[in-house]
Amino acid sequence: MKEREEKSLRFVIHNYREGAFNTQKALKKIIQVKDYEKKLRRLWLYGSGIAASLIICAGSFMYFRASEEKLTYITADAEITKHTLPDSTIVTLAPGTYICYNSKNFTSNTRNVKMKGKAYFSVKRNPESPFIVQGSHSMTKVLGTQFQINELRPDSVTDIYVTSGKVLFCHSLNDNSGVTLTKGMEAVMPFSSNTPQITETETPNPSAWANGVFVYNNTPIDKVLKELSAFYKVKLSTTQHDKVLTAEFEADSLDEIILLIEKTLEIKIEKNKR
Repeated sequence: MKEREEKSLRFVIHNYREGAFNTQKALKKIIQVKDYEKKLRRLWLYGSGIAASLIICAGSFMYFRASEEKLTYITADAEITKHTLPDSTIVTLAPGTYICYNSKNFTSNTRNVKMKGKAYFSVKRNPESPFIVQGSHSMTKVLGTQFQINELRPDSVTDIYVTSGKVLFCHSLNDNSGVTLTKGMEAVMPFSSNTPQITETETPNPSAWANGVFVYNNTPIDKVLKELSAFYKVKLSTTQHDKVLTAEFEADSLDEIILLIEKTLEIKIEKNKR
């Protein structure tokens, strides 16, 4: 035991150099390390508090924002669907279309609806509350009317067709480039443009898919058969191209429609599969 202590003493004396082992400096470093660790702990606790506060604030903001908006979404997947909005406006959605609106504020001064796809609106008239439809690339403002908006055309345009009443069709309600449309008028707005253009309707009844009615007024028979062929996905033709049709009928049975046209115009219509 004594021999071991002497070896330890000789080791200390042998390796000792002045200033190599300063107890005051060592103690000071130990105190500094402990102070640093305390600061780190305080900083971590403070940072954790801030983070927790931010999370609580963010959560509260999202909660109150969600509570404030109360958005209602309506979608149509594979079939045409019809819905009644809180103001009694009826909207018909084509497959692949959705609309949304703030159910809490919908019946206030302004009725706002956002949409994407193709939809037909039969708007409940209310002069005190404009009805505004915001599409992907356009805005439409009405008081009470029937119209459709189509964003599903293959030529990358937004198309609007009015069946009754009057609407303002524009890119933004703040610009002056909009056009006013009335019954039977159609306009388009390319996705790459902010300026709508009034056009001729490609078919006599662009909204037949939604309202289920065909209306013809001195319409050439070839144009009638072209529209019915596209609607029912068949090929209709006749050899008497000089006939015109004035009639109104529901889009129920194609065979009944063909029979009605044949009797009215005294012609023969051929029906073939495409």
